[in-house]
Amino acid sequence: MRQSTPKVSLRHRLSDLFSIFNEVLIENSDGNAAGRRGFLTYSLVSGMIAACISGTYFTGLLLEMNASETYISYLNMMITVCGFLQFVAPIFLEKMKKRKTFLIVSRIIYHIFNIILVGIIPIMPAEQNLLLILFFAATVVINAISSLTAPGYSIWHMQSLPAEKRPGFFTISGLGSTILSYVVSFVTARYVDIMEEGGTSFFGISPTFSAFLVLRVIAIILAVIEIYSFTKIKEYPYEVDPNAKNNRGLRLLLHPLGNKKFMLTITMLICVSFNTSLMGSYFTIYMLDEINMSYTYLSLSGFISIPAVLIMTPVWSYFIRRHKWYNMRAAANAAYAFAYIGNVLITANTHWMYLIVMIIVNLAKPCISILDSTIVYMNMPETNRTAYISFYSLCTALATFLGNFLGMKFMQLTESIDITLFGFTMVNNQYMNIVQFAISMIVTVYMITVGRRVTEK
Repeated sequence: MRQSTPKVSLRHRLSDLFSIFNEVLIENSDGNAAGRRGFLTYSLVSGMIAACISGTYFTGLLLEMNASETYISYLNMMITVCGFLQFVAPIFLEKMKKRKTFLIVSRIIYHIFNIILVGIIPIMPAEQNLLLILFFAATVVINAISSLTAPGYSIWHMQSLPAEKRPGFFTISGLGSTILSYVVSFVTARYVDIMEEGGTSFFGISPTFSAFLVLRVIAIILAVIEIYSFTKIKEYPYEVDPNAKNNRGLRLLLHPLGNKKFMLTITMLICVSFNTSLMGSYFTIYMLDEINMSYTYLSLSGFISIPAVLIMTPVWSYFIRRHKWYNMRAAANAAYAFAYIGNVLITANTHWMYLIVMIIVNLAKPCISILDSTIVYMNMPETNRTAYISFYSLCTALATFLGNFLGMKFMQLTESIDITLFGFTMVNNQYMNIVQFAISMIVTVYMITVGRRVTEK
């Protein structure tokens, strides 16, 4: 007689989550629990900063400056081009025996440009074209700083996070970041809409710019907390490659090409980067500018879907520990793909569909966050890690650039082409999602195929 599989309640899953929390952040057998708590604080706070000034608000700021869709597309492409600089970062980072001070100072400069300067430029007393040029230049500098230092942060933080603790850490980090980001997004979005509806303004500038300035003041406070968290993360001597004298310059940068298993592993994430970048900011522009969706509604949909994250994070964590990681990542990718179909159905009369889309996204997102944070390290050697991270970042940047470029060309070529299917008329912002859905399903199959090849039996 077949024995039935015992049912495991949500209570047990939450209990597992608390056990993970204790194992990763409290238990200190390796002496690095404080570093992991600092790393977690950085992850949570940086997500909150992004919720205040990036994403929808960044696009909204550009729209308030009367930037065209073409300008926004080229800006997104330039941001991606700056990502190429990660490729050369190892040339000087690998020469530094200690990087902590350099990385902290770089982060302070980054925040000065990203939070303060970018917030001031739109309200400067100058012509619009000059402001757009200055904004473009500042954005390039910001992303250049970020790209040149990003590999250093990754390798430094990984010192406090041994391989056996990474899945648990990224489970906690992903859950916390998602919830805090949605809460902050909802509160700030409501504030922006209240400012716009009431016509409240500061210093004689528009209500929208006034609201964005307040959000940047909040971001400055959060940035101080983030920098403080860095001081709590220890730095240890970095692994030195015994062949370091032979691996210099271009040879060091191209060293990962000789690791076939690593190269195959990262192709999964490269494919995802390409697909997600096809739409760029076009769909956000469509929702804000064409169907007049409010900031509050955009963030409310994410806020309401928090229960999906709370339920699915321990569930995905449970299945990831008991099943092949590539099957779980493929399952999450397939589930996420249906969000693209949901986007197709969002119109001026169906704003409620965006809520359905966000629920679908957050049912799959915990698995994606947990695994994508660890996949890149799976087949990475202990030496020359900065070069490996930089090479991976270059590949994803190239994929993102190609996706942005092809997406922009697609949108330009189909600007005046509407498609009617089963009596439903779609503009290009909508039917581009069908293309992304199809690519997602192809990538899903690819993940299973490649995952089998790069995973030890």
